[in-house]
Amino acid sequence: MLLSLNPHIKNTIALWPNEAIVYHPYRGYTNHLDSIAAQMITLLSEDNLHINELTDFLYQNKKNTFSLEYTEQLVHSYISELLECEIVIKC
Repeated sequence: MLLSLNPHIKNTIALWPNEAIVYHPYRGYTNHLDSIAAQMITLLSEDNLHINELTDFLYQNKKNTFSLEYTEQLVHSYISELLECEIVIKC
């Protein structure tokens, strides 16, 4: 699944190293995201990525000690929520 940031929210993101705030102007929601979601948002702000590329990045990131299987589950769970909030969209 190829993913990108919703173009309507690109200018409403505040990123910090361990968190992010995203305001969705059409839905009127503000989302507070943790460090994993913030990393995903940072990556997707640079380019469209396949969900496997997000998984690979997070797995290779030395900040976590998750197994590959757990990382895959984690990414799919986060992406599901980010798609539901319309922060991330499918390309």
